[in-house]
Amino acid sequence: MLHGALSIAHQLTLHDTPAGLTSADVIFPQIPIYHILAWGTVFIAPYMGLKLIMGGRFDPAATVEIIKREGATWINAVPTMVNMLLETRADLSGLKVLIGGSAIPSDLAARMERAGMKFTTIYGGTDMLAASIAIMTEHARREGLDYIRQVTHPVPFGEFKIVKQEGMGEDIGEIWFRAPWLPMEYYKDEAKSREAYTEDGWFKTGDLGTEMPDGGIKVLDRVKDAIKSGGEWIPSSILESVISEVDWVEYVAVIGKPDEKWGERPLAIIKPADMEKVSIDEVRDHLKKAVDAGRIAKWWIPEEFVVVKDMPLTSTGKINKLSLRKEVLGE
Repeated sequence: MLHGALSIAHQLTLHDTPAGLTSADVIFPQIPIYHILAWGTVFIAPYMGLKLIMGGRFDPAATVEIIKREGATWINAVPTMVNMLLETRADLSGLKVLIGGSAIPSDLAARMERAGMKFTTIYGGTDMLAASIAIMTEHARREGLDYIRQVTHPVPFGEFKIVKQEGMGEDIGEIWFRAPWLPMEYYKDEAKSREAYTEDGWFKTGDLGTEMPDGGIKVLDRVKDAIKSGGEWIPSSILESVISEVDWVEYVAVIGKPDEKWGERPLAIIKPADMEKVSIDEVRDHLKKAVDAGRIAKWWIPEEFVVVKDMPLTSTGKINKLSLRKEVLGE
């Protein structure tokens, strides 16, 4: 736990990154303490001699009030939490955010930038602790915001490799990770341990990704969430990011729906910010423009869209696709 936390601290202090930590920062983690000790912040703050604020259950209005009262300069959060903070319409300019846990939609990244928030993307998991955090390489500076929200770079002592999978593109595969702090087994679960860990120390993350020119890793999707249609893979996270750019869309999740001809086809589930503004035709038009711009393939576009009043979230604020599959598909 200590090594994983310190790797985050070192990445955020030794490298140029928007949510970098300095001796003047006040840390207010929004990630619950039960989730990897709030992403290691309970170790990072005393290690760096920084003021640490611990709040209760996440509440957007209360969080904003504490940020102002305590002078918090740095938070960590998942995308749904950041979205809720932005919806308070409070002045959050200058706030630094370490954001991760799920893909950051392009619309959310743009809204954070307009609000004057500085964000850095982190990738990791309960199984592997810290794995990679975005840094400002020359390539990242040239590519801009869209690159920064999608690509992270290995933390000190962390290693990645991409293991090719059948039916995927030439450069796409499962992400394997290795680090000195990596646990080598699951508690009282030998079968899962053998499935997830290799004898030479690699952890099979279950994520699809590709290696970028600057040594960064671009996470495309969970293997279980990627949609296999006609023998080819559709990354749900990319479709979700494009759909989220439509103004009235608050949350979106894309899941695979069984299909007799293609095996699976994408199904988009949308929670609108305003029910009166719902227009599936607008979503379809936006997706067609994304096809014309070369951002997605035409055959990725879902045939079916479902509008819901509420989007189920996990205890850490991520969209719960398992619950969605049960509710929408009856799985």
